[in-house]
Amino acid sequence: MRRSQEAVVLSAQAQVQGFYLHFGFRAIGGEYLEAKIRHIDLKYSFE
Repeated sequence: MRRSQEAVVLSAQAQVQGFYLHFGFRAIGGEYLEAKIRHIDLKYSFE
């Protein structure tokens, strides 16, 4: 069976990071401000 090498990358408000971690997303990089709100980039790999 061939596995996909694709991934989902998104930017989320840092305050909801735990929600995404529960579903297998992992933080990539640190927090940053966007419109004066803390954000973090998250990635989910299908591996």
